[in-house]
Amino acid sequence: MIRRVALAVTLAASGIAFAQPVSTPAGPWPSKPVRLMVGASPGGGTDIIARMLGDKLTAVFGQPFLVENRPGAANTIASDVTAKSPPDGYTLLVGTNTAQAIAPHIMKLGFDPVKDLTPIALLVVVPNVVSSTQHLACAAFFIKGGKVKALAVMTPRRAAELPDVPTLVEAGVPGVEMSTWYGFFGPANLPREITARLYAETASRRQAGA
Repeated sequence: MIRRVALAVTLAASGIAFAQPVSTPAGPWPSKPVRLMVGASPGGGTDIIARMLGDKLTAVFGQPFLVENRPGAANTIASDVTAKSPPDGYTLLVGTNTAQAIAPHIMKLGFDPVKDLTPIALLVVVPNVVSSTQHLACAAFFIKGGKVKALAVMTPRRAAELPDVPTLVEAGVPGVEMSTWYGFFGPANLPREITARLYAETASRRQAGA
């Protein structure tokens, strides 16, 4: 299921052999392996999405995009490493709202998620489900298997993967929306040419299970 959700991370040139490198003031990019920082352990949703994205970008650019897991501190360690890396396009981040939007309000961080990172693209949005696990991937096994009853999804519209589960608004609880999103980032001052190319190669769209 997470594979189906993560297929939102598709590339415009996915069927094309190595694309031309990006021309930057520092020279062609990428000319060596690129790190994809992930703030969670291997095997989780963020890690799987990052590895799928890395495979796609490797196929496009002809250089390895390698996932580097730095779990801990509410996913903020990987964000901190990225924020403090040179803005040369060789350290990128697949992050979630846990580190980028929630942690700054409850923890003292060594980086500013707005000022110290360059947003590249929104990758995937996964609806949270009331009375089940957070990730839609698990929902497929526990809810569709009939072992857990989902009361509602916390998104504006019903999730395509769970069409029989109402939204909170439909369940009589208006004004509450909460989803897990995964975004693609680089350090602050990432060259515009690299940012634009990565965005162009990453066909991102908001995903609520559709």
